[in-house]
Amino acid sequence: MLLGVRPEPRRKLIRDGYRVRLYVPFGEHSYGYSTRRFKENPEIAGYVFKALFSRNA
Repeated sequence: MLLGVRPEPRRKLIRDGYRVRLYVPFGEHSYGYSTRRFKENPEIAGYVFKALFSRNA
């Protein structure tokens, strides 16, 4: 699950006993990957922005 995207379902999965893996685009191709994701779903940008500046991500 992309860090910062839909934190409520992530928390529920964890409470229900599931293991959840978070990932953050990083490295040489991260900008292109992130740009494509934002174009596919602009709402993601808001989630990511909140996650970057929140202590409860």
